[in-house]
Amino acid sequence: MGWVAGPSLVIATCQAGALGILAAATLTFDEMVKAIEEIRKNTDNPFGVNLRTDAFDIESRV
Repeated sequence: MGWVAGPSLVIATCQAGALGILAAATLTFDEMVKAIEEIRKNTDNPFGVNLRTDAFDIESRV
C-alpha cells in the first residue's frame, strides 16, 4: 500500500480502533521519521511501520 498508507490513513485507522500500518518502504528515512512523528502527535494508539528488510538503510530504520 505504498503511497497510500501514509500518516492520514494510519491516524484514521487507529482512531477507528484498528491497527494502522505506515507503508514506509516508499519513503526516505527523513520522510519516515516525519510521518512517525505526525502519527504519534495525532494518536496515542499503537500502530505499525512496514519496512523492507532488503532496504540499503534498514539498520538505521529499525
